[in-house]
Amino acid sequence: MDSGGRPDGPAVFVILAVAPLVLARAFRADSRWSRLRRYSLVTGALTFALLLVFGVELINGWNGLVQRVLILVPLVWLAVLGAHLMEIAGAGAGCSRPKPNGERLIARWRGGQGTLLNTGASEADTSSVRRRA
Repeated sequence: MDSGGRPDGPAVFVILAVAPLVLARAFRADSRWSRLRRYSLVTGALTFALLLVFGVELINGWNGLVQRVLILVPLVWLAVLGAHLMEIAGAGAGCSRPKPNGERLIARWRGGQGTLLNTGASEADTSSVRRRA
């Protein structure tokens, strides 16, 4: 595998193959992540297999395609992981989530001062909200 003279090139691909396997083990213990365990195991194993095929150039003339799939597989896994993380975060009691009646409470921090805005309330209701020092 030619890394263009950079010693960190192959390390990146190995890390992209190891990360799903390591996290798959952790996903077993957390019920919120357990449905991604098998997908993570498959992603790690497939990335290792593609790394081997690409590194030894087993398929003559197709190494460019193998390289692109090798990059695509773990990056899609990262995107799925991020989407699942957003889903889990949204299931909690986040302050920017809509309330059942359609109102939103948004906390904003600027220069050490916090402001609590109720975007679903009327103008009279929001006038009572003050800046805290």
